[in-house]
Amino acid sequence: MTTDSNLTAAATPQECAPARRVLLVVESDPVRRRDFAQRCRPRTKSSRSSRGAGGAQERPPVLETASGLGEAAACLKRTRPDYALVSSRLADGAITDVLRLILERSPACQILVVSNSPDEAAAARALSAGANSYLMEGELPADLSECFALMASGGSLVSPELARCALVTLEARRSPGGA
Repeated sequence: MTTDSNLTAAATPQECAPARRVLLVVESDPVRRRDFAQRCRPRTKSSRSSRGAGGAQERPPVLETASGLGEAAACLKRTRPDYALVSSRLADGAITDVLRLILERSPACQILVVSNSPDEAAAARALSAGANSYLMEGELPADLSECFALMASGGSLVSPELARCALVTLEARRSPGGA
């Protein structure tokens, strides 16, 4: 048997498949954390958001979960998330600290912050700290992977209620006698 040094072995299916994305969910409440994690997986194999370049089927993301800043820091020591869903209220730290840790470890990470109260100042702090999107919990779609697909393509999502508050604030500043 002879071998030709110019020939290379065929790639395995695993080597040809799109790289698995890593998703980090940071939420203090275990029930909500589980719900968010389940909603971050594409719902159907035919959904457009679950397709990679050239229409190839993308594998479900590798899921990491954390209950707060401490667990998020531990997760970030072993992985670099492509996407993160972070609750605006954490029991053991400020959201801006979590966002800073995520972006230090994974600068290209697409971050969605979820809040259960319309706090314009908190939204501004999160977006200024590097979050790509900020939504109210009641406005989240059933399939959160659609949000991440939109963010990966350069889009951002902002809660309509918070957007209205921001527009009212801007309008007040423009009008005579405004702040």
